[in-house]
Amino acid sequence: EGLTLLKQKEYETALNTFEETQKIADAAGDKGTAAKAENYVYRLCYNVGVGYIKKGEMETALEYFEKGIQISPTYYKNYKGRATVYKEQGNEAAAMEAFIKTAEVASAAGELDERSKALKQAEGFVAKSLQEEDFKKVIENGNVYLQFSETSNVHYYMAHSFNALREHQSALAHAEKALELDKGSRAS
Repeated sequence: EGLTLLKQKEYETALNTFEETQKIADAAGDKGTAAKAENYVYRLCYNVGVGYIKKGEMETALEYFEKGIQISPTYYKNYKGRATVYKEQGNEAAAMEAFIKTAEVASAAGELDERSKALKQAEGFVAKSLQEEDFKKVIENGNVYLQFSETSNVHYYMAHSFNALREHQSALAHAEKALELDKGSRAS
């Protein structure tokens, strides 16, 4: 029944069905069936969460993504959903960190395209702060970003911001790092 509902894109009803199947299988000691059902549950949490984002119900969407993460901490899509909720809510700091976490989990899963997309989203918050000329926020967000990954862009944004704040030594250090990274990317 759950698979039929899934094919019909009745994700929330399918989720409930698979959760019930998992409970029954667990109670009966049928570990194989319980594991198969759980595999659908955490994946369906993502689909249901996306549906709630489309309805504008961010808190409900977040609950489903968190549930999916709790069940399977290695499934990057629920992290991506959580990051999207934070972004939609205007919580830039949480969104940026959540996109970085998405990148970490996607990378561990071998999903390098998804890692790249998530990092671009995170980098966008640093760029936005620069456009708004909120130089302290650029530095704050840039430091968070650089804890996970380095790009010439983020170092450039930070160099510009440090320069605007008249912290020339830091500006120079980031400018040099940006050039080094940019030079390295052109050599490969």
